[in-house]
Amino acid sequence: MLEQNHDYKIKNLISDKTRDNKNMKRFYLRSLSTGEEYKCVIWEDMIASLDDNVIKNGNIINVISFVFKENFNTYTLTKLKLVKESPVGLSPQTRDKLYERLISTTNSFKNEKLKTAILEELSKNEKLLKISSAAERMHHNYVGGLLLHINECLDISNKLFEITYQKVDRELILAACITHDLGKMFEYEVDEETGDIQRSEKFDQSWLSHIYYGFSWANSNGFDKLAHIIASHHGRVDWGAIVEPKTIEARLFHHIDDISAHLGRLGVDEIDSLNV
Repeated sequence: MLEQNHDYKIKNLISDKTRDNKNMKRFYLRSLSTGEEYKCVIWEDMIASLDDNVIKNGNIINVISFVFKENFNTYTLTKLKLVKESPVGLSPQTRDKLYERLISTTNSFKNEKLKTAILEELSKNEKLLKISSAAERMHHNYVGGLLLHINECLDISNKLFEITYQKVDRELILAACITHDLGKMFEYEVDEETGDIQRSEKFDQSWLSHIYYGFSWANSNGFDKLAHIIASHHGRVDWGAIVEPKTIEARLFHHIDDISAHLGRLGVDEIDSLNV
């Protein structure tokens, strides 16, 4: 049970609105001593009384008072104070380095058509890509998180290439690392100041998910094999994939993406230790 006058870390922060259009924030609080997590919410009047930097992913707060809603298994926080502020994401310098690595990797491709198409997509969306999150709450959910996830996929791929005996199209897999989640640039809206992440209603109405965006981009450019990898990279239809993986590259890439998503190196409160 959540305890008064104890310190907790904020996780999986989501800004939302009630049915009557009032602002709210939903998140989990993790106990620093036990690691247990508690589902919490704060309402508009509470939000208005706090500085913008108080409720952010990774922040440590002291819970002074709350009300427990047993039917929702949720704690409504009524008074709290900031103990330690966390960064909202990767530094601009780190994001620049990660972005340049994508450009360098793409420039190494032998397929000129593929190289040109990816470079064009990266270049026209450079500013957005550098702030984008890889998820709303599941993994790499902070400013620059998408860049880190993509680069982790590249790292994992290159390590696997060293030990796999089966012949695979390495360039195709590296291209999938870079392009599979580019739709997330538009799927999520990220506040650079607070780190708040929200799904884009406009994107949801147009594309359903980032997978449809990436599949459409690859397919319209004539990259059929890449389109299949993007369409299937969640592994199963009931996990959000359009189709299930049918090629060795698609099956391998699903696991590469899954490793990064589940075992990604850093939370937002740990990013100061990132060495790029």
